[in-house]
Amino acid sequence: MIWSRWVEDIIYHIFYLYDIQGKTEQQKKLKRICMNELNSHPDIKKEIKTGKQLEFFIVQMALENIK
Repeated sequence: MIWSRWVEDIIYHIFYLYDIQGKTEQQKKLKRICMNELNSHPDIKKEIKTGKQLEFFIVQMALENIK
């Protein structure tokens, strides 16, 4: 499994659901945040087994990083 591609696909899916898929800079930033977190804490990767779990993780990262 290629984590960066999986994260990117889920982020695009989330943005598409809310009709904001044109916000590419925000998608890239969110992907960077998520990948940094996943690479910094490999135990998180071990716990994420489904797309829905990854989606919840991405939403959590987005909410924690709202500025």
